[in-house]
Amino acid sequence: MTNKRTELSENEITLLTNKFGRLDIEEEEHPRNRFNVGLLDVFDRQLTNKEAIDLIVTYTTTDKEQKRKYFEFEKRFLSFFEYVFAVNKGLPVYIYSPDFYRQKRRDYHYAVKALKDKTAIKLYKRLYKQCLLKRRLALFGKRLTIQDHIFKVSDIDNLRMFAKLSITECCFSNFFFERAVIIGNYELTLPVYYLDQNLMKELLSEARKVNLYIR
Repeated sequence: MTNKRTELSENEITLLTNKFGRLDIEEEEHPRNRFNVGLLDVFDRQLTNKEAIDLIVTYTTTDKEQKRKYFEFEKRFLSFFEYVFAVNKGLPVYIYSPDFYRQKRRDYHYAVKALKDKTAIKLYKRLYKQCLLKRRLALFGKRLTIQDHIFKVSDIDNLRMFAKLSITECCFSNFFFERAVIIGNYELTLPVYYLDQNLMKELLSEARKVNLYIR
């Protein structure tokens, strides 16, 4: 278990932007011009407004039964992330997360509570301290760069930690795998952009195995 920061080269960032277009990929106006696009979801269709009110579950709910359902859904999403990580075949995952640097102290305490898992909490606390130090150095003139917003992850524990932060809506990230991007989003609906049809079919099948849908 580690989250020692691996420095990124300018070449790695260039390769990422050449392949995917941009790091803030959720701002892409016409993603279908470059990608096959899907939405990883608990439901197999877009809900009506009434259905959304009755059925959508988030971590922020105070209802105990809703909370229980949320944690069941969270397990499914984490299983999906783990599968995509395995498909990546040992290559690093680049996680673009400027939100991580924007976290205030209250956000930190909320995230620690939301993560629950001891390993994830330990990794998060360590990484938050590193980022806090960088923010303090910035006050003395050391400018933050794009590299400070990208985390190069090569182990499943750190990937799970960042995934949980997005799923609980504590801190959103964009997850750049070798052939796909998963975009952190609200209400357990995560956009997925694929670079090829074969991977899309494979992940559609895997989503169903963990009782999720890509629509």
